[in-house]
Amino acid sequence: MGKSGTGRRLGLRTPTQSRGRVYDSGGRSVEVAIKDLSPTGARLMVSAETAIPRQFKIRFGEYEARGEVVWRKGVDVGIRF
Repeated sequence: MGKSGTGRRLGLRTPTQSRGRVYDSGGRSVEVAIKDLSPTGARLMVSAETAIPRQFKIRFGEYEARGEVVWRKGVDVGIRF
């Protein structure tokens, strides 16, 4: 049984077809697909061999934010801003 009937999601997700780049603390980056986006986080899709660090910077369009991985399931990665 879950923690509450409202679920864990803090914001309404908006589906997107955007691409972004995730940067680790050493400045290395990988391209990611942003599958959905909310004011508090996003769901990313990565290639099977791509490693996303637990904490990172993400850039997409004109936006830049600090992010943190909160879950992983296959090639999908849930992040919180």
